[in-house]
Amino acid sequence: ETIGQPVNEGPVPLQKDGKTWIVFSASYCGTEDYQLGTLRYTGGEPVLASSWNKSAGPVFSKGNGVFGPGHNDFFTSPDGTQTWNLYHGNSRADGGCARQRSARAQQVTWNTNGDPAFGQPVATGAPIAVPSEELIAAALSVISPRPAGSPMFEMLAPERTGVAFQMQVPDIAENVREVVLLNANGGVATGDFDGDGLADFYVTSPKGGNRLFRNLGDFRF
Repeated sequence: ETIGQPVNEGPVPLQKDGKTWIVFSASYCGTEDYQLGTLRYTGGEPVLASSWNKSAGPVFSKGNGVFGPGHNDFFTSPDGTQTWNLYHGNSRADGGCARQRSARAQQVTWNTNGDPAFGQPVATGAPIAVPSEELIAAALSVISPRPAGSPMFEMLAPERTGVAFQMQVPDIAENVREVVLLNANGGVATGDFDGDGLADFYVTSPKGGNRLFRNLGDFRF
């Protein structure tokens, strides 16, 4: 978490069998040791640190000639049977945070105790199997594409959703180290925190406090 610079960023949720984790990226992305750690939800109020158990060390780090694997997200195979880790990494130790990074994906497996097992990064150029039923889903999308010109998203007003949040950062002139060197910024994580089957989300701000928005359904929070 402190290699290069002290950084914890990019939180994303991971859920399986009623368990919830927050997976975050740690250490400075300009080093080869940018990596992933986890927070496991143990119960109680999710906004309290005492409700989470932090991994003792990185759960996904450099290996097989891949450096700085991090800033990830997850997706599920088309048939819903597999969880995949989508992340970026470098094929050079000095690749840093620039455009030398490339997007990579590999399957997450599960330990006998139910915890996710990320393994090691797959070597650059190594062949891997596609997500389960990926080719079938791709064929169906060609057969039944989205109508041309139809919108994919619609902007909803805060009055409609109940979501009103502004991320605040410290004054740069007075807090150069915090804003620039420590990469102080906010983030967002989604997950079913109250177990009602709806995706809630938690937003953070370096200044002004964090908030949990609980999903009430019909895009109202």
